[in-house]
Amino acid sequence: MKEERRRVLVLDGDQASSYAIVRSLARHGLDVCVADCLQTCLASKSRQVTRSLRYPAPKEDPQGFIAWLRDELVKTEYAYVIL
Repeated sequence: MKEERRRVLVLDGDQASSYAIVRSLARHGLDVCVADCLQTCLASKSRQVTRSLRYPAPKEDPQGFIAWLRDELVKTEYAYVIL
């Protein structure tokens, strides 16, 4: 039976630091999902990203962002969330 890799959600995916985090986590065998308020973000370009998500802009819609994050955490099991 194949062991399922632990999944990580990396937020603020358009930052260079998020791109570096994605690469490092993937090298350590984690399943990396990335999210940002932009349609296409820097970290989503990485081949190591298994899933790319878009959330409401936190500065413009803080309640929408919180609702999105809550729903995503209920819907998908993550071992870690990187803010």
